[in-house]
Amino acid sequence: MKKLLFLLPLIALASCNLDNKEAIKETRGYNIANYFVPSDENADPTVSLGSYTCTYYPNKNSMEMSTNNLKAGSSQISFGMSDVNCYFGYAQNGMEAAQFISNSPAMTSGSVKIENLSGVVTPFFYYYSSTFAGQIGTGYDAPLIMMKYDLENLGTVYTFNPNGFYCGETVTEYNFGGASKIYKNDEIIYRVAMDVANNKANLIIYKGRFAEEMPSDKVPEALVLKNLDLTFTRTGYSIKGVDIVPELADASGLTPFDRYKFDSVEITGDVNSLGDIKCSYLVAGMYKGAFSGSCYMKSDTSD
Repeated sequence: MKKLLFLLPLIALASCNLDNKEAIKETRGYNIANYFVPSDENADPTVSLGSYTCTYYPNKNSMEMSTNNLKAGSSQISFGMSDVNCYFGYAQNGMEAAQFISNSPAMTSGSVKIENLSGVVTPFFYYYSSTFAGQIGTGYDAPLIMMKYDLENLGTVYTFNPNGFYCGETVTEYNFGGASKIYKNDEIIYRVAMDVANNKANLIIYKGRFAEEMPSDKVPEALVLKNLDLTFTRTGYSIKGVDIVPELADASGLTPFDRYKFDSVEITGDVNSLGDIKCSYLVAGMYKGAFSGSCYMKSDTSD
């Protein structure tokens, strides 16, 4: 596959001896989105951008975590946690990351108890380095943190990447020469860029080869579907659009590309697995596509 797996050191451990009795310490910040689902089943979720600061002590299998910009309904919440159990360096396919869990509750600034914290920090997330005029930034400056925790009597917080690149398998059904065909492709990359404040999203499809017969030199570098409708519910989100004319990315910028009009497109994400999406679409009344994939490589023990 020509997808890129973006690798950043989780923490600077390359030359460290974890058995060293001298404390090893490193602090990192993470920009992420918070998906808050209230305990009140009649209340709507709150989704907002936020940030977390984590300080790691790898020779103690411990970390500290704090945030000061968590929005939970009408409340603005800040908290700090210490002595969070954190396990470094589990591996699959050469992958190193950190899992963390805390069974010891902490208190927020408003005396709300934080419970049942668990998650993973991983530098192994998917990324595509193509740039073109009019494209929003694609840079990452920190590993990805995916976690879940409860705010006592208020609800549950899930974190996710609002600007993720998703890799997996696309299956396209279409007719060619009077015969029905199915084409499977694991080279297509889907980028979902959300504007959570305005309930809109862009979908960028890189290397969108929808049929086996499409010549390689005719495969568009990127198709951009703008201003899709974004809806958050208590169980997950959906992104939808109808009769969307994509814009083709080329050297001169973005140009409307009527040939590949999307009759319909839908992306869904489940609140319990926000690193994954499913996407379905119909292109030009001809290509019926279905995709499922993830924005980061998972280990056997991560959720």
